[in-house]
Amino acid sequence: FFEAEQILLKAIEVNITNIKVYIDLARIYVHNGKTDKTLKILEMIIDNKISSKNDLLANIKVSDFELLYLKFKDYLNGK
Repeated sequence: FFEAEQILLKAIEVNITNIKVYIDLARIYVHNGKTDKTLKILEMIIDNKISSKNDLLANIKVSDFELLYLKFKDYLNGK
């Protein structure tokens, strides 16, 4: 977990526009039960204006973790 996290964080530093890197990091967090970190990483994408909220949600939905999609959608609606 730690090594994968560090690699993806470094990848974000190098290329902050690649949404797939954020999604991969979020996947690592969600599979390790770190929902708060997951939401923070996904929110960074919106905060950095890399992608619109709908584009981000579409990318999450087509990935292999539908539960995260629902949690993040609820999180955004609560903001």
